[in-house]
Amino acid sequence: MKSSRVIIPLLTLCISNVSTLAQWRSNQTGFNYNNPMSSLAATMVMNKAREDALAKRLGVNPNSTRGSASAGATPAQPSRRVDDTALRFRFSGTYVKTPELANQVGSTPAEREQYLKIMNAVLDAFGQQAEKLGFRNDVAAALAFFFGENIRIYRGLPDLPDQQYVNLRNMIAGAIASGGGLGNATDRQKQEMYEVLVAYTGITQYGYEQALQIRNNQMIKDARQLAGQNLQTLTKVSPDSWNLTSDGLTVTSADH
Repeated sequence: MKSSRVIIPLLTLCISNVSTLAQWRSNQTGFNYNNPMSSLAATMVMNKAREDALAKRLGVNPNSTRGSASAGATPAQPSRRVDDTALRFRFSGTYVKTPELANQVGSTPAEREQYLKIMNAVLDAFGQQAEKLGFRNDVAAALAFFFGENIRIYRGLPDLPDQQYVNLRNMIAGAIASGGGLGNATDRQKQEMYEVLVAYTGITQYGYEQALQIRNNQMIKDARQLAGQNLQTLTKVSPDSWNLTSDGLTVTSADH
């Protein structure tokens, strides 16, 4: 998703009267993404990325149900569309997690109020763009935003084109759905996971884009460090192991 051109302008309009950079710089210890459902989803995504990398090395189409690297093998047939219904949730009508998140990262009542405004604005802006792409209230879309933006920021990459974001979301949806993940999760649990992923990633993204705009090298470095911490907190894998390609995610090592 071309987020710095789309989400960030919307976010800036939503919180134009909120000064955030000082507070953002003071929270460089990383955010708390840990919960069993998020960890399970991250593991499924990581395993799929590794399987895809192995398949490509063997000359097999990673998106097929069957395949062979043999010269005379019958071409693999495309896999059926994944049923990703379980990755969607029914919105409760209000954000349920952001007040708690704002209390965790804010040190004073004023900071907590500012963070709450930012997080809600992030979720509003992200939700609008995700809905345009057909991913309303979609946990896989939130995970794609998390992985895509944190890797992009950590590595200093350009914005993701919309199609690359869609491909990443579909890869993640397939990984989780094929593993049976989230099938037993409630709408509330899925909404909470979605809010955590989007809100924290949005804060990191906002700080990074603002740092680029004012050309503050230390803040750019801080933002990249925070993006790396986000990745390591959720996946327990070094951020140096993660990268983005036109085909999706790659994991180059198994560091824990």
